[in-house]
Amino acid sequence: MKSLNLVTLGLFGAANIIFASQVQACTGAKQMGAGGTGVTTAENADAAYWNPGLACLLDQPEICYTRLVQGISDFRYANVLSFAMPVGERFGLTAQYVNSDTVSSMNKHEMWDWYSLGGGAKISDWPADLYLGGIISYNNLKSGGLRSDGSTKILDRNNHFRFDASLLAAKKEILIKNDELRFGILLQYADELDITIVRPEISYSLKDSLGVTTVAVAGYGLGNNSAALRVGGERSFNTSVGKFSVRAGYDGTLNNENQCLTVGLGYDSGKFGVDVANSDGKMTVISGFYRF
Repeated sequence: MKSLNLVTLGLFGAANIIFASQVQACTGAKQMGAGGTGVTTAENADAAYWNPGLACLLDQPEICYTRLVQGISDFRYANVLSFAMPVGERFGLTAQYVNSDTVSSMNKHEMWDWYSLGGGAKISDWPADLYLGGIISYNNLKSGGLRSDGSTKILDRNNHFRFDASLLAAKKEILIKNDELRFGILLQYADELDITIVRPEISYSLKDSLGVTTVAVAGYGLGNNSAALRVGGERSFNTSVGKFSVRAGYDGTLNNENQCLTVGLGYDSGKFGVDVANSDGKMTVISGFYRF
């Protein structure tokens, strides 16, 4: 156990030695551990954020709670409650609550309560499985300044709506048996900023006798100043007591202003599980999920 703890601390600390930033606009420890990729790989309750078309692929309903337990980011999701479920063989439904808590370097404090509903549908089987999804979100923003005692003086309140649209194309046996190639794109329109965030992603997975290896490459915010490249990977291992996963990734803006490495670990019993991820050695999130 002591050796395992040393290895885990070494993995989580390596990011702090090399880079000094954090993954932003990312929900779920599984996704953060893989560099903030998820548009094609979040085949879990966090499909409610990443791509509701992925909810169509679930075998049963799933609920997940994610908590930021360490670190401060420019745009952090402190608490996330996600739900996704399949409906028949071709549809899926999602719901999510996000509490975002941001403190800027100018002592400006912003608090978001974000509620969303989404759904996806499989619209084609050929030449690839094709899924469309949509999300509508209501955001309640409170902002203010920090007092000397650390409390917040609320100065402004705003309500915003947000609309997301997603696409997912998946094709199995591209190169060999038991492999799968996926392409997805998430379009997020934020009316408070009057911008559309474009998030394309491609992933490749290969299943073998021990588990599954997945790699993903994604873009974030293409077309604006925060454009970033995200690369992530996951290796899972099937055992008699459940599935264990190891993840790693990279997230960096194209202008090289912000870069970070991520690492993550996960356990899935088949009914419930837990994931933990760390970005830059300073920001840690933990997710717990249950299927029913």
